[in-house]
Amino acid sequence: MSDRTHLIVDTLILAGGRSSRMGQDKALLPWQGSPMLARAIAVAKQCTRSTYIMTPWPERYQEITSVPSDGCQWIAETLAGQGPLVAFARAVDSMSSEWILLLACDLPQLDATVLHRWIHLASSVPDSILAMVPHHEGKWEPLCALYRRAIGPHLQDFITIGGDSFQQWLSQIPVYQLPVDGTVANMLHNCNCPEDLENSRL
Repeated sequence: MSDRTHLIVDTLILAGGRSSRMGQDKALLPWQGSPMLARAIAVAKQCTRSTYIMTPWPERYQEITSVPSDGCQWIAETLAGQGPLVAFARAVDSMSSEWILLLACDLPQLDATVLHRWIHLASSVPDSILAMVPHHEGKWEPLCALYRRAIGPHLQDFITIGGDSFQQWLSQIPVYQLPVDGTVANMLHNCNCPEDLENSRL
């Protein structure tokens, strides 16, 4: 078991979804006066060393962040539309940290305090653990979770044989199940449609 108290952790924000159910780009939707992508970036900066944004459309978000001068970096999603697992697998090779905090861009209630707690916990999990993921209402919540960068080969092997589901992949690797209380449940609430966004504002 690791005894390190300070881990090198970077954030990867996925902003490549087509937002078809929302009807407009979720990353640009306003939340408390700022686009949701800007909200995710702000929280990530409080928690990790660097922030990476993976998207097929970096020019769309230029007004949100002055990448790279603010500590963020773009990762081009060259094969858009293949889903978040494939996007994540392609991004892992571009990152150098021991752990990756993976976030969706549509989590308006991200809580830096919770994420700090998770990162601190990561310093004491066994080295065999490859991911730390909340499990809520019978399923994994993979887009607000921590992954060792060492998962890269495992993930590539899974995709090579046709895998494309986080739920299936996580059932095949050693995962630490992060507990979900009321605060975490609220944080995991993402916005796929206008009703989700309105419910988050209640």
